[in-house]
Amino acid sequence: MTHSTIGDLYREIRRSPFPLPAHLALRSARARLRMLERIESLGIVWDPDLSGLAASWKENGFVIRVSLRIDEHGWDAHGDELGRFTSTWEPGAIRHWHGDRHSHTWFVPADPEHGKALYDRARKYGDFWWHVGLVVDAERHGIRLAQTSLWGLESDMDEEEFLALSLELADEVLDEAAKSIELLCDRNCA
Repeated sequence: MTHSTIGDLYREIRRSPFPLPAHLALRSARARLRMLERIESLGIVWDPDLSGLAASWKENGFVIRVSLRIDEHGWDAHGDELGRFTSTWEPGAIRHWHGDRHSHTWFVPADPEHGKALYDRARKYGDFWWHVGLVVDAERHGIRLAQTSLWGLESDMDEEEFLALSLELADEVLDEAAKSIELLCDRNCA
């Protein structure tokens, strides 16, 4: 990773285009540093492949596998966050000249104040970005013991955000996998 000290991370957060107040920047820098240290200690390398594995590592006796998958229902499930394409004009609608999204001629932004930006983002869906799901499994000896997922993520999200989400989901599956092992042992080891 590019930053190694809390000072570097804090300054980066405070100098960003949308700086946080000092106390929140410090809290964010601490959390980010812990995450970066965990990534480094586990040797996690993010290698997004939309047909499968994005990262894997061993933790607490389990193999954690993270895969990134295209969300086949992404636009239908989450597209309305940007707005919607329609065939009929409505107040606030933007003319859709490309006709590529279901052959509609109008786009009605979810937030009229940011209509142009939302339209540009929606128009690029499927060509430059798409919705994806992050799937995290915990296994031992090739047997999957736990799985969780988060869908509706935007594929052009920052790598660090994907890693942070992967670690949060990994914590969930590690707890669930440990409970599964405990349950199996209670039933079969007595």
